[in-house]
Amino acid sequence: MTNKEWLDTQPALRTVRRLRLFAQDCGIRGSEMKAIGQLRKEIEELPELQTRPTEKADTYTARLLRYWDRDLQGRLGDPTHTADITHTQCPDWVSMTAIIENGVVEKLAFQAGGCCLSECCAAFIAQNLEGLDPELLGTFDFEDLMEHLNIKLQPDREECAMLGLNCLRKLINEET
Repeated sequence: MTNKEWLDTQPALRTVRRLRLFAQDCGIRGSEMKAIGQLRKEIEELPELQTRPTEKADTYTARLLRYWDRDLQGRLGDPTHTADITHTQCPDWVSMTAIIENGVVEKLAFQAGGCCLSECCAAFIAQNLEGLDPELLGTFDFEDLMEHLNIKLQPDREECAMLGLNCLRKLINEET
């Protein structure tokens, strides 16, 4: 994707493009159209639009989005274990329900709300850790999660990724 193509995907610039098309449809010409063009140039020069995300960031997002599917979210009807957890600094949350019988997580379901990172990590946990021994799940840590997801995070994003893991740990230790 070229820088021009990337700029065209930015919401403010898409809005200006729609405004320009609307103005043309209404028959607006001359100085008003020049003003819209000037507005687009000013938006393009905003500092936050001068740095395009790197390919590494695009790859990171693509890896996470493999696990994000709202259709997979839900609650089990008759769980043996439940847990809810909320991020301490934002409104992100994760809720998990499980059926743990005979020393095995038979079923694991989750619901989550918030940023892509917290939702995707919770989804990964629910999709990949079902069928395992709860004792083993308790040893699954942040480094394991990052290794399985094949991503590296900035320190300020680690708590978002840990939300699902912390909920899992709480779930293992709390029966309904």
